[in-house]
Amino acid sequence: MATGTTEKPRRLWARRIGWLVVLWTGGVLSVSAATLVLRYVMAWVGLGR
Repeated sequence: MATGTTEKPRRLWARRIGWLVVLWTGGVLSVSAATLVLRYVMAWVGLGR
């Protein structure tokens, strides 16, 4: 029973950490992509005008 009780929290923590890492990486990628798109759009608008 001791091993089972110690293994479950570890798996839950591993899943939580994995989800946090995935969400963090996704957020960083989305923010960087948004900044790049904004820069491209602003440059395109500036050239258009």
